[in-house]
Amino acid sequence: MINDNHYESERNKLARSFAKIANDYAQSRPTYSDLGLLNDVLIGRDVLELGAGTGLFSRLISSRKTKSFFATDLSFEMLLANRAAHSSNKIAAVAENLPFQNATFDTVAVAQAAHWFDLLSAPQEIRRIMRNGGTLLIIWNHRDSSKSWVRAFDEAVDSYQNRIVTDEILKGFEATSLFGKFSHRSLPLLHRVEEVQAKQLINSFSPVSTLPDKQRELTIEKALTILRDAHPGSAYFEIPYTTNYFFSKAK
Repeated sequence: MINDNHYESERNKLARSFAKIANDYAQSRPTYSDLGLLNDVLIGRDVLELGAGTGLFSRLISSRKTKSFFATDLSFEMLLANRAAHSSNKIAAVAENLPFQNATFDTVAVAQAAHWFDLLSAPQEIRRIMRNGGTLLIIWNHRDSSKSWVRAFDEAVDSYQNRIVTDEILKGFEATSLFGKFSHRSLPLLHRVEEVQAKQLINSFSPVSTLPDKQRELTIEKALTILRDAHPGSAYFEIPYTTNYFFSKAK
């Protein structure tokens, strides 16, 4: 989590790193398991996606008949690769300072991005642009840590704390008293990639993409070796995930 003292410098660093790896992100990241409950919070609703990036979750939103759909991200380069949102509705913005009027949206969705929010100011701003009783939807893909090689892979790419971070984010939003307690639904997801895509996937993780060049290449090779050893003789790597959906109502 980013604290107030170095929030802006870290966010700018992240934006620069995402600008460099937007293609890797678009080509290699897993999508999200679809959930029927999404119909209730998307169809006929005014929807905002924060941290929309290259559009992996935007595709699920745009597959429904929303009343309106806006996609924001701190990296305009990432948004350029997002083909699921209309160009006029893609806006470079951050969750702490949104260019929308009060009570504009019924649903706000955040997929795999809330760990970059300032949990002191972002919940206030998100609640401001939401209507009473609107839905905050936080989505996170977690790799299946029941497998030892997955745990080793997560440690190699410095993402083994994802579940802890997700829990901190949910508690942070609930602690503001602006949102109700989150409910949870999950679905399995198997992400199948060739080695070229696997390298792009590893490079798309911010703890990896922000490393100095030599260290980044060593980290990528270490993570690839773990994948190769777990899939001997295979042209594909199958990485098990769970898509987690967390729903909360705006008070």
